[in-house]
This record gives sequence, structure tokens and C-alpha cells, in this order.
Amino acid sequence: MKRLIPLLLLLCSLSAYGQELIIDEIIAKVGENVVLRSELIFEVEQAKKNYGTEIENLECVVLKQLILKQMLLAQAEIDSIPMGDDRVNSDLDNKLRFYIRQAGSVGKLEQFLGMSLVEYKEQMRPLIKDQLLVDAMRNEILGSMNASPKEVRDYFNSIPSDSLPIYNAEIELARLVINPDVSEVAKKEAYDKIVKLKQRIDKGEDFNILATVWSEDKGSAINGGEMAEFGRKKMQPEFEKAAFALKAGEISEIVETVFGYHVIQSIYRKGEVVKVRHILIRPKISETDLYKVKVRMDSAFDDIKTGRLTFCEAIGKYSNDDNSKPGCGFFSDQNTGLRTIEMSYFDADIVSEIKPMKVGDISKPKIIRKYDGSNAYRILYLKNEIPPHKASLSSDYQKLQILALEDKKNKEIEKWALKNSATIFIEINSQYENCEEIKSWLNKQ
Repeated sequence: MKRLIPLLLLLCSLSAYGQELIIDEIIAKVGENVVLRSELIFEVEQAKKNYGTEIENLECVVLKQLILKQMLLAQAEIDSIPMGDDRVNSDLDNKLRFYIRQAGSVGKLEQFLGMSLVEYKEQMRPLIKDQLLVDAMRNEILGSMNASPKEVRDYFNSIPSDSLPIYNAEIELARLVINPDVSEVAKKEAYDKIVKLKQRIDKGEDFNILATVWSEDKGSAINGGEMAEFGRKKMQPEFEKAAFALKAGEISEIVETVFGYHVIQSIYRKGEVVKVRHILIRPKISETDLYKVKVRMDSAFDDIKTGRLTFCEAIGKYSNDDNSKPGCGFFSDQNTGLRTIEMSYFDADIVSEIKPMKVGDISKPKIIRKYDGSNAYRILYLKNEIPPHKASLSSDYQKLQILALEDKKNKEIEKWALKNSATIFIEINSQYENCEEIKSWLNKQ
């Protein structure tokens, strides 16, 4: 079976778009939009890295995708699909928070990019906007779509046996996490610190600067404390209540949540959506606090090992970590929602911890550093391990359902593109006129 690259290329690697593209030649025009040769070269190299070199007519396949992206952008402009700066900035901020966590710090990320985050944001903003418009237009075309059991079976049966996907080793893994309770002394120290910051704000000091320097929410501190806009039931109740009560420009009193103490400044409110900036000061965790967690985790470990509690029951009794408690602590793939996950999904420290484990084992309690910089204790439970195997309906139905749905969506987008190629002007470099993948669109001109 001819292997296909997904029809819509997402924004590629972080480092690659942090570098300036060489504008050498226009190789395709789609309405008022263009595709550059440098874009094609870059995307072809990315496709080789991600999918190998066995794809037939790779340049033609990738060029088709780039043209399709520009067709969707052109249609989005015709349909006047709204895409405000707030939405673009929010998406960009969310991506940057993720990248900062991956890099370890703002400084390390800037070193990796070879530029400041301010410069990077300016460079990325138009690319993010285009991708959001492409996604919005694609959703307009596809609407609500799913793959029925019959469609999944038909899709599976359409794949020659020698072309069935080969899945790498996968595991089902759960974790029990216990966070330390904060001492009253630490709470008072944190509270006193944010009181002083609030006083400085009240005297006229710049909120943005103070947030950048002092806020312990590093993801928003890089933007002067500015957070992505949010609606109801998206934040801690105390934070949400204070944020929605503020008028534009107003500053809250000190707000306490499970994360620590906040001062919030409203940027705007639009109906049931608000955008704010904040300063967060977290109470510091002492060695005594951590020792108490260790004692509690040792009890949980003993209850599981002796069979007094199942792993899920132990989570219900001992865990106080809202991020890991749902679903009995099992990790799930954020893109598919599946609990069977390839090893490459996990951080290196988790991989090294589970390598000596057998199915049914639990790890010994271990102190960990979480993404927000706080410490906690964790144990892992290896429920299942699936060796590398060729796809089958019995063992991989959910994965095949996702593939079948994506195939169905791609075919629908193909129909849309063929129909609309008659009304959207497309011109390509003579070098690519014989690309079979694009000929049907050109013949409609």
C-alpha cells in the first residue's frame, strides 16, 4: 500500500522555524498566496525524517499538501473566517509554555532557538495564524465525522497484509503521586512576600515588570504574567471568581489557591471569557514536609504490595494530585486518548525506572520534580506490556479506528479540493506540471 503523509502539514519542528527561510523562488501560486521552493525543500526533509524515503514521488506529494494548505487559506479568506490576535497569541503562549517545560527554562529555550522569545514570537505569529485558519477551514468542511465499525473493518481489509502497520512495543502504565502539604510557616513567608509585591503595585510600579522578575509561574512570567484567555471552570475556583469580578485594568486583592498566592490584573473580559495577567508566589516545601509525604507513600506502597488495596484504590485513598488521579492514574496519549503508549512517549527518567519492571510490578517510592518545579513522591504500576506486532482488528481496533477516520477525512478534503480547484486559481512551476498528485486540480482550471 502506498504510504501517505497526512494531508495537512502541521507547523514543523521548533528549531527549524526559528531559522530564517531562504526566499529563492516561487514554485506555486494559489490565489494570492504562494509556495516557495525553500518551503518545499524544508518540508521534504521533514517528511524523510518522519516517514522515511520509501514514499513515491515525495516532492509531488509534499507540494500537493503545501498547495492544499494555501487553498484552504484562500477559502478561509473568502469565507471571512474570524481569527483575532487574541486567539493567535493564546495559542502561541500555550505552545511556548510547553516548549519551555521541554527545554527546562526560558534561557535554555532561547539558547536553543538562537534568539529571544520576543523575537521568536514575532516570527511565529503569522505562521500560527495561518495554521489556525487552515484548521478552522478544515473543520468547516468536515464538520462532525466518525468512523463506524464497518468503515474500520473495510479500511483494515483494504490494507494488503504486507503493508499493515507495525506497532512498536507499548505499555499501560499508571502512577500514584502524592504532593507535600505546605507548612504554616512556609505559607506565611509566601504570603508576606506577595503582600510586599502588592504594595509595590499599589504604589505604581509596573505589574508586567514585577511579574517577569518575581512570579513563580514561569510559563506566564515570560509574558509579564499574561495568561491565555479562559472561560468558566477552566481555573481554580478562587482564581476564576476573582478574575471574572475584575474590570479591565483592575487589580485583585491577594488570592489563595492550591498553587499558592496570586495577584491578578484584568486585561479584558468578553462575555464568559477573560484574559488576565498574574503574579504567583508559592510556599516553599521543607525537608520535613517531604519526609511526611515519604511516610505516607510508604504506607500506600505497603498497602498495594500486600494486596490490601488495588493500585486504583490506593490512588483514591492516598493521592492528592489532581493531574494524575483521574482514570486510576493511567497515562494516556494526548492525541488519541489511548492508554497503550509507546515507550518513546515517556520521559527518560520514567523509561529507566520501568525497564527492570515486569508486568504487575510497582516501583519503589521515588521523589520527583514536577513541571511546575515542585517536588512530590511517585510510584509506578506496569499493568501491561505489548511487544512489537503487526496491526490486527482484535488487538488494535482503537488505533485502526483513528486511522480509518483520518483516511475518511482525507478523502473528504480531497473531494473539496478537486471541486474548489475550479474556482481557486492555481499555477505551478513547469518542473512540477507532470505531478500526478496535482494534475487533477490543474485540469479543472
